[in-house]
Amino acid sequence: MAAKKCLICSSTFSGRRDAKTCSSRCRKRLQLLRTSFIRPQYSKTGSWKKAVAVIALAILGTTSLLFANSSPTVQSVTSTYFNFQARLLTDTGAVVADGNYNIEFKIYDDIDDGQGSLLWTETRKVDGGPDNRVRVVNGYFSVKLGEVTALPSINW
Repeated sequence: MAAKKCLICSSTFSGRRDAKTCSSRCRKRLQLLRTSFIRPQYSKTGSWKKAVAVIALAILGTTSLLFANSSPTVQSVTSTYFNFQARLLTDTGAVVADGNYNIEFKIYDDIDDGQGSLLWTETRKVDGGPDNRVRVVNGYFSVKLGEVTALPSINW
């Protein structure tokens, strides 16, 4: 029989006519290569070409993103509500009990002299319609002013 070269370690061996490897260790390695779908003839040639192509494509994509002339547009939206949070205390400074309370909110234009003109009022209470009272927990409450009575255009 003629000497053959092992597909894995390239050593010469003599054996069966259909044998492709020199030992059981090389046979196991060949099986691993076959099950992972890596063919020996492609692993030595051509893989570096694929790697270069992928790297070139990544560089091209990155530079095109960096030098793109379109700048993002930013838009702001005004809210029709005014978020207000506070803590309710009694006359003596104690925290009020948890529950729903009737509260009236008012906005004045200039109160420095004690005679400011009223710009807006919103009353949160039960008035035959939906329950608009303010929920208070541990003395704290949070409301969106303008939900019951729309806010006018105020120059803040």
